[in-house]
Amino acid sequence: MKLADPIVRFITGTRTKWVVLAAWIVITLVSLPLTGKLNGITTNDRRSSLQAGA
Repeated sequence: MKLADPIVRFITGTRTKWVVLAAWIVITLVSLPLTGKLNGITTNDRRSSLQAGA
């Protein structure tokens, strides 16, 4: 078990938690401007998904 101790300490360490938090913040900040582009691509017209006789 002594071989895994440094790995476990790294994964559960305070520094790793801050790195994960920073990564989520960066991902969020990068993806927010891209959400506006989805409005031009998507269509919310329900009639387009129905059959012609429905």
